[in-house]
Amino acid sequence: MGKDARGGHEGPGAGAGRRLLGAAEAVAVYCAVGAAALGGAVLISLPVRSVLRLGDDAQSWTAPHGAVHLLVQVATLAITTILLGVYLRRRLRLRIRDIGLTAKVPWRKVLRGLLVGAGLGGCGTALAWAAGAAEPTAAAAAPRGVAGAVLLGLVYLVASLAKGVGAELLARGWLLHALARQLGVPLAILGQAVLFAAWRPGGGPASALHPVLLFAFGVFAALYVLWDRTLWGACALHGAFDAVVFPLAAGGLGLRDAQGRPDAAAVAAIPVILMGILVLTALLRRRGLPGGAERARGGPGRP
Repeated sequence: MGKDARGGHEGPGAGAGRRLLGAAEAVAVYCAVGAAALGGAVLISLPVRSVLRLGDDAQSWTAPHGAVHLLVQVATLAITTILLGVYLRRRLRLRIRDIGLTAKVPWRKVLRGLLVGAGLGGCGTALAWAAGAAEPTAAAAAPRGVAGAVLLGLVYLVASLAKGVGAELLARGWLLHALARQLGVPLAILGQAVLFAAWRPGGGPASALHPVLLFAFGVFAALYVLWDRTLWGACALHGAFDAVVFPLAAGGLGLRDAQGRPDAAAVAAIPVILMGILVLTALLRRRGLPGGAERARGGPGRP
């Protein structure tokens, strides 16, 4: 037991209370930064949307939609990095690199993350198409020529990677490790996945299984960060997955379910993601998955 301000000893409830307050602060920071980043990015994009007269379909496979999508995701990432960086610096005397986004990029792990994410997205797309859960419901408005299609694909890929970095920095960089310090690793994994599933901004109509997808992906990404011992791999994985199942599958291929919802390929990837959770859990158990309030070995700083 520690000492209180009067020199006496604290009861066990005092430490538990501090941990709950710390967890509540971590959640509040996650929600506040996420809302501010999204709101700021939308405000930045509104004049551009108005000038270009764009609709609300974020998965349209056109150059104007791609440009606005890139603008929104880059702005969201910039605002997230600035706000979270200021909080870490002023409140905890930490930097962004202390929660996993190191200045030195581990390119081998980034490449592996890209391949894993693209593989998950490709499996979801293939399963949705093969099972008849989705089909091309409308011809995609493709750009002219192969060069135009490749360039547009790169724009969407960069936008998806920016989205992945922002989401992982906030959810697995900040929230996962902040909660792990207060509640322990297992509860932190579940807690951040619940919040990740609850926080779903925009993106068009979604199926009833979309929250299940987000929760499963949140657990998978958290385990991947703990196994990979860096945030960069999960950022690449998240970006590649999104790029395949949304801009490519829902936009380029026009792949939608019977109700026209664009998340058919993503939802179809749920079984593959669950298999990934089992594999990562087994790998971490062999290594020794932390179960207490301490952070994982090699994980980001001390939030």
